[in-house]
Amino acid sequence: MTEKVTKWSILLGLLFYLVWDIHAATNLVEGDTISEVLLSITWEWPTVPFAWGVITGHLFWPVERIHNKWFLLAILWAICILVLIFDILWLRDVSPIASAAVGIFLGHWLWPQRRK
Repeated sequence: MTEKVTKWSILLGLLFYLVWDIHAATNLVEGDTISEVLLSITWEWPTVPFAWGVITGHLFWPVERIHNKWFLLAILWAICILVLIFDILWLRDVSPIASAAVGIFLGHWLWPQRRK
């Protein structure tokens, strides 16, 4: 039952974002589509693409077996907190793609998801 609710929630969320992005792209306001806003945010806050990278590595790069799950999650949380602190203090010039790439690897290695 919860699997169906999760699937429908994901689909409805994606549909909402698609409809909103079409609305934003067709109105007269400049720079208000999801991609434009995200691009603007990612250059201001490299933590955003890093976090998306972590989630991407977790969701789309599964592993066969998970070892030391809670220890790895603790390491990931510590790294994320450090990245956020560095972002607030001085990481403004980091490329969003570099930040996301690091996040993808950390999401895969430190927050793996098992393949069914």
